[in-house]
Amino acid sequence: MPFQPAKDFLITAAKKYNLHRQAGASLVCERVRKIFSDQYPAFKELWTPTKFENGNLVIEVTDSAASSELYLRTMELGELFEQDEALSSVEDVRIVRKNKINN
Repeated sequence: MPFQPAKDFLITAAKKYNLHRQAGASLVCERVRKIFSDQYPAFKELWTPTKFENGNLVIEVTDSAASSELYLRTMELGELFEQDEALSSVEDVRIVRKNKINN
């Protein structure tokens, strides 16, 4: 039996257990985090991509000021997303406030 790379087993397992969608969503969120870190370092703690499903990217923000700033930059982000093959599937960005837990 010839040697097979581990990535082949991972791809097969992802398909078998229907994890390819989750893996793709995770990749999109991670790439968006990297863009925030590289392009918008002042906002990387305020904007958190949390979910990607059916072309919709959900980004949580800490407060209304962070939400407004993200909204103003959505066109700019769209252009950045089009340049990245993994992010080109993002069709819509939804901005939501993080839930605060009252102690």
